[in-house]
Amino acid sequence: TIFGSLVALLARLFSSGQPGQRSDWQELEGCWVLRPPAGTASAAVVHFLGGAFVGAAPQLSYRLLLEGLAARGVLVVTTPFATSFDQLRTADEVQYKFDRCCKALQAEVGGLPLYGVGHSAGSLLHMLICARYAVQRTGNILMSYNNRPATDAIPFLSPILSPSARAVGPLLEQLATSPLRSGLETVSDALRGVSPSLMRQLMPVFDQLTPIYMDVAQGRQEFSPTPQETAQLLRNYYAVSRNLILKFKDDTIDDSMELTQLLQSSAAISSCLDLSLRTLDGDHVRPMTQVCTDGSKGLEQKAPRKLLC
Repeated sequence: TIFGSLVALLARLFSSGQPGQRSDWQELEGCWVLRPPAGTASAAVVHFLGGAFVGAAPQLSYRLLLEGLAARGVLVVTTPFATSFDQLRTADEVQYKFDRCCKALQAEVGGLPLYGVGHSAGSLLHMLICARYAVQRTGNILMSYNNRPATDAIPFLSPILSPSARAVGPLLEQLATSPLRSGLETVSDALRGVSPSLMRQLMPVFDQLTPIYMDVAQGRQEFSPTPQETAQLLRNYYAVSRNLILKFKDDTIDDSMELTQLLQSSAAISSCLDLSLRTLDGDHVRPMTQVCTDGSKGLEQKAPRKLLC
């Protein structure tokens, strides 16, 4: 189930003894901000967006990666978002929060280069934002870009989007007040001992599930825009010339090659495109690695060097 998978993931992420637990994250205008360590000047700003579901608490689910960026002189702003079938609305809400946050940080970020960094659904949202708004971006780093139908992009959704599952729509509607009550008890057990502050940050991960279930109960099955409509939107309006696309060897739901081909061959930006495609070891969830292995160090070290050069 979606809930069971998230509980297992979060229990693994927040097991004891893991590195990357800076306590000076700041919540600001609906975003989370992490500055470089004291005495280190900010060399760039990164707007980070995480993947489906876990993107609701990126300051936790991508903690090691983001703190690694901050340690290398990057001021990190990450915007939580709830997974939704309406991706344009999500992109608009994300950009609205980010604009407000940057306004509040103007004295710190004014004049610094700004890079979008996204993972999976976060990469897609960055592309949509840059196709819908005249954003001032020095470049984008897009990890595990994914532009697939809902059941492929988010494997968790496959069981509840099947015809047999949609037949239980009336039951889901009856459970609307608390369709995940038993799941919350599982969360409580799995995360026992987590501080109240941390638990508050985690709850948006679970709060987003009820609207998803309700959309399915009402017959919603696909993202808006559809993958085909998204590709056409990017082809016509995406306007950030400098892009680093990162794919992982064992990622089975990655569309980085398709994005590369679209931008290089048929997009309005093609004639002035500065694009690099790199393949790294790992699978779709590698950017969320919380244990500091040689592999996870490699990812956080590659990105900042590419960003700042």
